[in-house]
Amino acid sequence: MSSRNWLLHCFMSVGLLLATGWAVLSTAADPMKEGPVEDRAVTPEREAAAMTFAKRHHPELASLVETLKKRDAAGYESAVRELFRTSERLAKLQPRFPDRYSSELEIWKLDSRIRLMAAQSVSGMPEAQRAEMKKLLLLRQEIRLAQVVAERKKLAQRLEKLDESISQLQQQSDELAEKEMDRLLRSVNVQVKKPKPQ
Repeated sequence: MSSRNWLLHCFMSVGLLLATGWAVLSTAADPMKEGPVEDRAVTPEREAAAMTFAKRHHPELASLVETLKKRDAAGYESAVRELFRTSERLAKLQPRFPDRYSSELEIWKLDSRIRLMAAQSVSGMPEAQRAEMKKLLLLRQEIRLAQVVAERKKLAQRLEKLDESISQLQQQSDELAEKEMDRLLRSVNVQVKKPKPQ
């Protein structure tokens, strides 16, 4: 493949990636879609953050995006925006839900590789590459299944606590009402006994 054809193939690949939405976005607030237009601009800081994220987690994609910079400014900005959105979304998950962050990052990496493979198969996909893509798709499903199982476990624990609360309220309602009444009356008595300012 000549260097010119290779570049054309790269641009088509990245264009298809963007068109098919290779970034995995959640329902979380999107910092690049909200607010005034200037808040969505690709600043040098956002560009650096986006490219650092891509280089760290999908170097092949990062190099394809880099090739867009001189040849297709609009495509490059679109790719940087998409990468920045994804990196921000994942960064918000990391401190509060580290397990979820790890699995979401793995899913993004797999999705990114899968979509890149699909985009590069414009001229046909060899059997070995099909097998690799299927392997990636199965791995992604495995991670998603683990996420759902973990979420179900959390919900089951929450339901168990709610059942305990319901049981306590049903069995001890009289006792709880007496305690609450005593607390309120003590509070009122303390207020009444306070000396009035002169």
